[in-house]
Amino acid sequence: MSRWAFLASLCIFTQVSCLNVPSVSSRSMRQSSFLNKPRKPELRSPVKCLATAGLAVSVGRDAASSLFGLGAATIWLKTVTSVATRGLVDPTISRKIIHCGSAPLFLLTWPLFSSSLTARFFASAIPIFSLLRIIKASQGEKERDLLAAISRSGGAHEALGGPFIYSLNLLAATLFGWRTSLISVVAIAQMAAGDGLADIIGRRFGASSWTFSPTKSMEGSAAFVVGGFVCSMALIGWLSSFKVLSLGYGSGWLSFAALAPRILGISLACAAIELVTLVDDNYSVPVLALVLGHIFLRAN
Repeated sequence: MSRWAFLASLCIFTQVSCLNVPSVSSRSMRQSSFLNKPRKPELRSPVKCLATAGLAVSVGRDAASSLFGLGAATIWLKTVTSVATRGLVDPTISRKIIHCGSAPLFLLTWPLFSSSLTARFFASAIPIFSLLRIIKASQGEKERDLLAAISRSGGAHEALGGPFIYSLNLLAATLFGWRTSLISVVAIAQMAAGDGLADIIGRRFGASSWTFSPTKSMEGSAAFVVGGFVCSMALIGWLSSFKVLSLGYGSGWLSFAALAPRILGISLACAAIELVTLVDDNYSVPVLALVLGHIFLRAN
């Protein structure tokens, strides 16, 4: 091949290569323009926005309700304690007033909370606070008024008995019976109003003692039945009116007319077991009410 033919072939090859292979500068410019290209803002789904807003509203509502419940419980306890320390009410009576009122007042606040899955945990802060106060009172001298108000002798060991179990029962009812368990409400009402009123009326008006239980009176037992029944029906009516509680246990629901005789029977049974002094009433009464509730409060 001549020298001129070789040079001509080299020129043609060079031109073709330049046409097919982009230069480094052109590739850099394209990459730079791609990187600098403004991206469109990511639009969130309206459903996600509404869900986030709804969760925030529920959490705020539940937190506010929990604070309100804590404040109301503190005011209630301080009021009764103050009355007792001033000698206006016998300490034994003040203790049972707290026993009668604390649990029903707590259940009255349930409609304030939302229907979210986390609401029960915010509500649980109220009985947890009560448990912590009892523990603190049993370990120091600062809560002597509280000990005097919730225990017979004012001793720490007694406060860690019945009053502590009372608050534990409230915590269990909140965690496991939140907005679903009619039976839990009945059990708490029997423990609080039934047992508490039996002690108050029995001490004040008890004249006819039971032969097999001399420390208990017929008047106190009658007060237990009335208090447990009325408190149960009142709480059920209150909670069901706010759609917080469904009437019945099972696949259907019960009318008030169907509930009344069944709850009356449970109240009679709980009043009977209260006469047995071998077991603390804060154990025996709610446990019996739970068992009988599972049997007689079924809707199917």
